[in-house]
Amino acid sequence: MTRGLKERFEKFCELLEEQAELQETLVSVCLAQLQMGIEGDLSKLNEKTSAIVFLTKEISNIDGKIKAEISNITLGGKSNFRRMSELVSFFPEPWGRRAKESLERIKVSLLYLREWSKEALAFYKSAIRARQEILKVISPESVRSAVGYSDLGRVDEVNTLPRFMDRKG
Repeated sequence: MTRGLKERFEKFCELLEEQAELQETLVSVCLAQLQMGIEGDLSKLNEKTSAIVFLTKEISNIDGKIKAEISNITLGGKSNFRRMSELVSFFPEPWGRRAKESLERIKVSLLYLREWSKEALAFYKSAIRARQEILKVISPESVRSAVGYSDLGRVDEVNTLPRFMDRKG
């Protein structure tokens, strides 16, 4: 095996390890964000949301670099592999093992994120509905109806943003 190919395998594994680390960090931040939402700590909720945006951008950047490394490893040829795990199964050791371990970490993180998103969506929808009901009581004139979609996709009446100030500010 040439030195250049060894360097490509090494770079690919390093990128996968970095992506796995970022994905695991993203899971932690997402869980913390949901907790801040439950506790009603808006400043920390906003901090966690900013961190999520940053991490997803970083993950996207790493993903582009991984795709470029795949092209380097396959010498620019079109890969016939449908899954990255299929590709890394052909890697020589120790890179094959390292890549498989990173892919497993990424898979576990994505499963956690899928579950988190279900919980977070339900919580935030509930919180929005509760706040809308409170606004109806506090200031019924500030809540206007607009056409929107329900969870089922049909057209329903939904509330737009409330107005607490009059035209004078």
